[in-house]
Amino acid sequence: MKRLKKPLLSILSLALLISVSPVAGAEQSDVLPEATAKADAANFVKISKSFYPNWKDKGNLSVKKEQDLFDFDGNLNAYLFSVTDDAGKKHGYIIESAIANHPGMLEAATDGESPFAKTKPGNGIYVGVASYFEKADADSFLALNLKGKQDKIEKKSLQSSGSFNREKLKQGKAAVASTTIAAAATASSGKYIYGVPDYQWTIGCVPTSAANIVSYWSKERGYSNLTRASNGSEMPYIDIISTLANYMNTDSRGGTSSINAITGSKQYWRTYGSYNLEANGYSYFTNYKNEIDKYRPALVLVTDNDTPYKYGDHAVTGVGYQILDNGQQNLIIHDTWDNTPVDVIYPWGNHIKTVLTQEPK
Repeated sequence: MKRLKKPLLSILSLALLISVSPVAGAEQSDVLPEATAKADAANFVKISKSFYPNWKDKGNLSVKKEQDLFDFDGNLNAYLFSVTDDAGKKHGYIIESAIANHPGMLEAATDGESPFAKTKPGNGIYVGVASYFEKADADSFLALNLKGKQDKIEKKSLQSSGSFNREKLKQGKAAVASTTIAAAATASSGKYIYGVPDYQWTIGCVPTSAANIVSYWSKERGYSNLTRASNGSEMPYIDIISTLANYMNTDSRGGTSSINAITGSKQYWRTYGSYNLEANGYSYFTNYKNEIDKYRPALVLVTDNDTPYKYGDHAVTGVGYQILDNGQQNLIIHDTWDNTPVDVIYPWGNHIKTVLTQEPK
């Protein structure tokens, strides 16, 4: 797996900024009206309020427009809305598509603020799953996935074609059930696994996400030896991640292959407590749903952007799902970034590469 610097769910890879200012006066014929996107965001809150614990007891909630989000070519890609109570306190955010033929929610969270909370309006660049950027100046951009350690990217290191083309957003939205475009949802159902931590990115996204799962099985399911050091003390989470990274052969850039993720996880479980672990890879929502229904958090590999920079694949921890009655399927994940809330919601789409299941035997 290519390294995704601590830059999971959003659907897609988008494009490259060529102009100095995002909009640059460009006219777009396929822009969804802001009012339509806001209505969809408000509807999502309405039908989801009783499902998500963070929203249940917050009284009346409404959505408020925060800013427009662009691709790297300066095209308007999405609208960012905050979710607020009557007192004005924020309880998460929703990012809605701004493309007329492919409307709908791209990403949401039920607490905290968005990764663009400190970004000046007009400078926010939304490039898909787990990747957020900000225009720094005319020649460079910042990756917003790390608080206090933002990677500065020179414009010349990017390209304005290939997998960063804006058409990928359209393709990704089209890959979601067509009913999500044709009909508004009126209700939802799903499941959520409590007790799964959201450790901060360390060494690599795969070992960090796997450590979330290891700690859950240790603390919530009785496999206590998984987090016990040789002297009998509880292992710090950083040691769990480091050990997993070693067993998974995570490279110096934080990259881990899918095969090494499986073999490394099995080795960790055998070493700590002599547990046997069955780990398999799937690519269908039904497989993911089956794991969550059985209270088994899963390692989810998302995106596949062959960008000239490092932002390609990323691993997250799947902890739940939500199914809307119009057919849309959402994942609830812990993405390991320190500038996003604990639970982030993404619609299932072609940005989901593999679901790595982990079942102790």
